[in-house]
Amino acid sequence: KPDYVDAKYSYFFSSPTIKSVADRVIIVGSVSESGIYSIFSNSGEVDIAAPGESVYSTVLENKFEISYGTSMAAPFVTGAAGMLFSLNSDLTGIEVKEILINSSTTETQADGFTYPVLNIGNAVRTIIE
Repeated sequence: KPDYVDAKYSYFFSSPTIKSVADRVIIVGSVSESGIYSIFSNSGEVDIAAPGESVYSTVLENKFEISYGTSMAAPFVTGAAGMLFSLNSDLTGIEVKEILINSSTTETQADGFTYPVLNIGNAVRTIIE
């Protein structure tokens, strides 16, 4: 067994549940300020990329630092998803994932893969227009 949990293929979920969970899980990659896919970010099974380099973040003792990683990119996508749910609570997780991915206006590439880059403005416009 792997020492990590892959939400799409996890042995923690029963077989009927895997597809319903995987369909709404969003796998996030990282991009730099200039939109270049981060060299430390995984490639392949990524659904969308978001800022993950030079992100001003909180740290211990009420301080702030510049941080890097998909741990910086994932909160951008999580916040965007939360915003969409707050605008329309009838949306399903699958619909929110589709809106976030399909509303991107730019793409980034790495290792032969192309990824949409989060554009929360466009995502919100799909809900309010």
